[in-house]
Amino acid sequence: MTEGKIFHVHRHSQTEFVGVHNDRRTGIEQSVKPGQPGPSPWTAGVDIDALDGSAPRAVKEAGGPTWAPYFKNLTPESLAEARRLGLRVSVWTTDSPDDLKRMIELKVDAITTNRPDVLKRLLDGR
Repeated sequence: MTEGKIFHVHRHSQTEFVGVHNDRRTGIEQSVKPGQPGPSPWTAGVDIDALDGSAPRAVKEAGGPTWAPYFKNLTPESLAEARRLGLRVSVWTTDSPDDLKRMIELKVDAITTNRPDVLKRLLDGR
């Protein structure tokens, strides 16, 4: 796992969504660190170190259909890994036109944005 990334699982009973979410802003940085023995309570019992720090593998291991990384943490390699595992990829909070274009070009499955007007304009212009 890359130092500073937080992996925790969101479960919502209505949608049965399980996903690993990377977040530096949650304040739980001390709860999840590479090299600590065993799973963190933030990872649904999955030991991220046993999966070589792979967030997509952690999602798959937890039974999730969707990986939801912060858009700046998504790389072509991690996207390809998620696709190989059969996961959907939903990025968040992508707001600038350049970042939105990049996510569109990467063909992520979903984009969470504070600028749906910009996203719609970009999608309409394809």
